[in-house]
Amino acid sequence: RGGHEEACQRAEVARAQRKAEEEQARQRAEEERARREHEAELLRQKFQKFFDILELPCSASFDDVKNKYRIMIRLFHPDKHSSDNILKEYADKKTKEVNNAFQTLKVELFKM
Repeated sequence: RGGHEEACQRAEVARAQRKAEEEQARQRAEEERARREHEAELLRQKFQKFFDILELPCSASFDDVKNKYRIMIRLFHPDKHSSDNILKEYADKKTKEVNNAFQTLKVELFKM
């Protein structure tokens, strides 16, 4: 009888250890998920203004960014607005913003 009780106690201890290990693993996984979400939010905040300049959501792919960049550069190219100095000045400013946004996203976010 004593051996049976001992075996039951060992089994109970093993179950309790497994349960504690499973809980620790669950907590680590939850902490990792929260850390990844936090990092993604920080990235979104860091690059939000560049996506805004390109008039794209933060979820845009590199191809989306590249296509929008090309469209905006064609639209705002200063040579297209050479007859109106005010418009040319605005287009020049906008082209620089678009170029900066594209280059920043390309290099820092998409690592291209």
